[in-house]
Amino acid sequence: MGRVDGFKSTRQNMVWCCCGDFNDVRYVEERKGVTGSANQKKEISGFNDFIDKNLSVDLPIVGKKYTW
Repeated sequence: MGRVDGFKSTRQNMVWCCCGDFNDVRYVEERKGVTGSANQKKEISGFNDFIDKNLSVDLPIVGKKYTW
């Protein structure tokens, strides 16, 4: 068992919050001016799988259209 695995296994009952800018989108509509090529759809599908497999929640950003 690696360092990270050991860390996670000893803290299974804790609540976690992961914040950040993943530079990816969950839906084709979130990218302006992009048609949604097969490669982009694969990236979107992979990002959604990552969120689902980690039992994560994508919190909606409320407010300004662009956060940067």
